[in-house]
Amino acid sequence: MHVSSVEVRRSRPVTITVASLIFLIFGIFTLVAGFVVFGLLGILAGAGSEGPAVIIFSILGGLGAVIVVVGLLYLATGYGLWNMRGWAAILGMLICLINIMITSFLQGMFPMYSWYYDRLGVEWSYGFFLSSVSSASHWVDILIFILIAISWRAFEEQR
Repeated sequence: MHVSSVEVRRSRPVTITVASLIFLIFGIFTLVAGFVVFGLLGILAGAGSEGPAVIIFSILGGLGAVIVVVGLLYLATGYGLWNMRGWAAILGMLICLINIMITSFLQGMFPMYSWYYDRLGVEWSYGFFLSSVSSASHWVDILIFILIAISWRAFEEQR
């Protein structure tokens, strides 16, 4: 059976399919979380709060807006990877590198078993949960970075 060059050009490696699906799933969750934070804190800021509470709720509401933008970046990256766009591979690798730096910083600041939790008044299980999520995110970002990197040639062939 003869395969046309158009079909060959449009083939997507499994590694990129996995990376794009992860970006799309994370994008949806991040977008929903951002809207929840943005909406909830926006409501709290306007619900008769006074003084410093309004400022704090407004700042955290702004954080929700930033989370929404990050979610949109994840979705754009997932869509671009799905369609084998070179810009999406570069953006995906940059997002992974930034996330790896952030999670490395957080893991250094809040180690899994730390006496800081007692001093900060944070329950051990909560600190353990935060450290576990940060660690899982760290390894997922490394995995996605590797998936995109080993498939780089497929993006070069698309040009």
